[in-house]
Amino acid sequence: LIAEAQDIMRNTDITIDRNVLLDRHSVCRRNVSRLNPKELIRSCTTTD
Repeated sequence: LIAEAQDIMRNTDITIDRNVLLDRHSVCRRNVSRLNPKELIRSCTTTD
């Protein structure tokens, strides 16, 4: 199973647009400012 997962990761080409990453980061920042202090804040660095 691990070998299959590694094979998939090696053979899958994922293109990431730099602007999308910057936009996602700013969206996270904006949402953090509106949150209730008691709410949990999801990390913006997770790979969703």
